[in-house]
Amino acid sequence: MRIATTINRVLCVALTALALLVPIGSAFAADSTDIWFTPAESGWGINLIQSDTYIFATFFIYGQDGKPTWVIATLSYDGRSSYSGLLSSVIGTYFGSPWIPGNVIESPIGTATFQPSASDTSHGTLTYTVVGTPNVVVTKAIQRQPLTFASFAGNYAGGESDAFSNCKDSSKNDPTWLDWYSVQVTQSSSNLVSLNFNYPFYSPALTCTLTGTLTHSGLVYGMDTATFLCSDGTDTSALMTDFKLTAQGIEGHFVAANDATNCHRDSRFSAVRQ
Repeated sequence: MRIATTINRVLCVALTALALLVPIGSAFAADSTDIWFTPAESGWGINLIQSDTYIFATFFIYGQDGKPTWVIATLSYDGRSSYSGLLSSVIGTYFGSPWIPGNVIESPIGTATFQPSASDTSHGTLTYTVVGTPNVVVTKAIQRQPLTFASFAGNYAGGESDAFSNCKDSSKNDPTWLDWYSVQVTQSSSNLVSLNFNYPFYSPALTCTLTGTLTHSGLVYGMDTATFLCSDGTDTSALMTDFKLTAQGIEGHFVAANDATNCHRDSRFSAVRQ
């Protein structure tokens, strides 16, 4: 499956060199930017805007009088699994009047922590404490809020990082395979999506098609059940996660199971629109 030409190897070396420029701490880091909510609590929610290891959060919450209350949190990554920081209330100029900067008063009222799920990028746990007599502690299981389906259809070109394991031919096991491709994405009205990958520097030429129905959670999409077919005889099932639109194209992650002719494949990919 993975017989590449000399040109392909040179490209892989170049991709490796570029990869070394990426800070280690941010490798494969999930971006939590989205609207998050609890499905059973319509009307409650939180916006998370992430910049590297920092998250700015704004809450949709209400005071004891039932009126909206403006609360923010500034959260920093702890280097392990959570983002924590200060919870503050904010008041300012009435929205129907000219803005007066001096009217803004930001008052610390407690702390907040967001812990992304260890199993996926669409769920997490939010805990916040409001200092008082007594303290109020709230813990919620939250998830990304879906809005409308995005359109992924188009032609792209990009690169991927693959890990091949459990190969019938052990010489094909490779945890750091890098490659590049062009890909055509088609999408039906029922959100059945096919990604048709073409690897131009393989010998013989290689094409692979990943097909499944999209599900989505906020900005993140996936395929719970997909097929993965290649021109080298690969015919197996796959799971797609973290599929999303970017400013310039698409990115995603899929895992293809072993079949009679191939390996277990774990692929992360990104591509720009042509």
